[in-house]
Amino acid sequence: MNPLITLDDAAEMLAVNTRTIRRYVSAGDLPAFRLGPRHIRVKHDDVLALLVPVPTA
Repeated sequence: MNPLITLDDAAEMLAVNTRTIRRYVSAGDLPAFRLGPRHIRVKHDDVLALLVPVPTA
């Protein structure tokens, strides 16, 4: 599996809009890598790290 994925793939993994992923990148919550002038990729593991389990009562 490729460790770098597109923003579209990351958004699909988290069931959010691509703009939300871009906001995470802009806020510094999700590290991203630029490949050329227009392509941005994120690490698969970094996307999974955004998922935080909800504590149960």
